[in-house]
This record gives sequence, structure tokens and C-alpha cells, in this order.
Amino acid sequence: MLDRAAIRNSYPLIRTDRLVLRKITPEDERNLYNCISDPSVYPHLGLHSFSALFPSRLYRYFEESNRTLATLHFAVSLHEDTSLMGLVSLQKWDDKQGTAILGYCISPVYWNKGIATEAVRAVIDFGIHELGLKKIRGRCEEDNKASQKVMLNCGMIREDEPLDSTDISGYTSLISFVLQV
Repeated sequence: MLDRAAIRNSYPLIRTDRLVLRKITPEDERNLYNCISDPSVYPHLGLHSFSALFPSRLYRYFEESNRTLATLHFAVSLHEDTSLMGLVSLQKWDDKQGTAILGYCISPVYWNKGIATEAVRAVIDFGIHELGLKKIRGRCEEDNKASQKVMLNCGMIREDEPLDSTDISGYTSLISFVLQV
């Protein structure tokens, strides 16, 4: 099992048939900004302030997150093109409890191609087999059918009791999913 010290020494690299999931780098700053600030993506992320989306501030957020490892963020790219197309995260990682919250976003140009499902499935497998996670939870707005489909296709089941949404502004109809090992 990987612990925080091992991850600090060598950030994990995850490969699938089509994708590479890797540490976010300074070269990803522009594509990351474009993905997260896209009007089709931004409303689903629960970010508190649009001011957080200035490119340099956004990258510093991910850099700080990588330093503390409270959240593991993976840039998603194709094998043949290392440009960032989205990201998948294990948020609020608690290695003692074996829990994390799944987060992800993919640039709209890559929607409906199975990219999100492939990337999310890979990070879930990594979380279970390499981090020893026992429970991974996710959430999305009730009307975000595509995100629901991704989580269901990755083996998660809908929960009756929603995740606490007090840290996410503007949501009124969040639904939760869980994968328990």
C-alpha cells in the first residue's frame, strides 16, 4: 500500500488502454483553466468563487493540494497527446479510515467518448488497490444524468442519504453515490 510519504517521493502514474493519469504540472495550467471555467463544466464543480479561476491561482491551489496530499488530483490525458483533457480527484483522503470523495471533470470536447468512465474507474481501482480505500463516495446534481451514469458504470450505487453539501455553494439537489469494499 502506498502512504503519503511514498506519494510525495513519487507521484503515482496510472495508465489505462487510452489514458494516462498523472500529476498536474505547470504546463497544464491553461488547459486546466479552460476545462474548469467552461460554462458547461463550472456550474457542476461547486466552486465558491469565480475569482478562484484565475489561471495562476488555480494552479497554486492544485500545487498546494499536492503538497499536503489531502486530495490526490490526477490530470487526464491520452497516451499520444499529453495535453490535459480533465482531471479526477480523490478528495478528503483519510488514510486511517480508508475513505475518500471522488471528484472529476472532463472538457466538453471529450464528453460521450467514455473518457470520464475510463479515468474514474482507473482512479477508483488505484484507490482500492494502492491506497487501501474501503469506501469511496461521490456526488452530483440530480439533473446531471451523465455524471450519474459515470458513477454507476464504475460500480458505485446511489445512496439514500446525501453527502454533506455544506462545503459546496449553490447546490440544492445533490445526490450521493458510494462504492464500499
